[in-house]
Amino acid sequence: MDSVLVTGCDENYLDAAKALFSSTYFNGNWKGDYMLFHTGIPENELKWFMEKGILTKDCGRIIEKNINQYTPAVFLSFFLFKTEMKKWKQIVFLDPDIIVDASIEKLGKVKGMNAVQDPRKGNYMGKHLTETDPKLFAEMEKKFI
Repeated sequence: MDSVLVTGCDENYLDAAKALFSSTYFNGNWKGDYMLFHTGIPENELKWFMEKGILTKDCGRIIEKNINQYTPAVFLSFFLFKTEMKKWKQIVFLDPDIIVDASIEKLGKVKGMNAVQDPRKGNYMGKHLTETDPKLFAEMEKKFI
């Protein structure tokens, strides 16, 4: 497959991630691969994902504490920049707490890096992080970029 749909979660969002993948498969017409980035989830809790052919990756924790409203699980999206992800031409990352109710086929054809702005602040997570903790952002930048 040339594309992969990814979400990330900890034990608090397992059911949401299942709902996302199910809705993407049944309603979203997604034809690419599926992958779950996770942290702190025992292997027996991942059985549902593996039985459905969803790739799973234990990413560990990048940070141990919340930063503003962001939990450590939110930072799993940084793993999208790891070398191993380059095997796919298109990567679509969706938060686990959404439900797909229509086709998302076109997302697998988007070129370049794109994201939706935070509607509450008109910016993106990286800006929140750089303004809140520039030292942590610099450490993460070295690791992932």
